[in-house]
Amino acid sequence: MKKTGYVVLTYGAIVFFGGLMGAFIAHSIPSLVAGTVFGALISLNAYKIFKGNMRGLTLALIQSIILGSFFLYRLKMTGKFFPAAIMITISFAIAIFLLMVHPRETNTEKKTSKE
Repeated sequence: MKKTGYVVLTYGAIVFFGGLMGAFIAHSIPSLVAGTVFGALISLNAYKIFKGNMRGLTLALIQSIILGSFFLYRLKMTGKFFPAAIMITISFAIAIFLLMVHPRETNTEKKTSKE
């Protein structure tokens, strides 16, 4: 669980600092707001994962899919590679990682709760 928590926490930090970079480089207030809100929510889910709450894992998965889909849309609309393609890659990589970890972590939680 700790490894998963650190991965999600790192992803939350990337999203948060990406929002800050968007605000400072492109002078984009929506980027600042979205980056800080999503980064904070993802980091909160990492905290839940560290505490053993499987809901944090599920919510982090949903948020990574939402962010990846949003940036896929942005890439299609703007045609700008940066930051859309980078966030698509990171978000869907995190989603795949969480999909692979989710069943294993759920089974581990069920085994420990039965004992």
